[in-house]
Amino acid sequence: MLDVSRSVRPIIHEVRDGALNALQRLKPEDEVAVMAFGTAYQLVQDFTKDRGARLAKIQSATANEKLGSGTFLGSALESAATHMQKAPTPAAGRVIIIVTDNIADHARP
Repeated sequence: MLDVSRSVRPIIHEVRDGALNALQRLKPEDEVAVMAFGTAYQLVQDFTKDRGARLAKIQSATANEKLGSGTFLGSALESAATHMQKAPTPAAGRVIIIVTDNIADHARP
């Protein structure tokens, strides 16, 4: 999960690099989905083992501000947890990694 809200725009390259660094630590057989969030959230890459696809989606998700300026983590996290239940390998371990500056809006979208 990538925070792409207004508060991270000054450090968006660090958010992107943090996500890419986390992916480098995974095994080649690990399946990863990528979600970006701001005021809204979007699954930008469904589960895949394709490192190139993940890299491209992380770069494109952090390159624009289309998901809004707010930081509504709660609904995005709930959606990510629900989507994780649909993972192609249900017996595998599951982890949600959130890359954020930890500054959240408290209002509901």
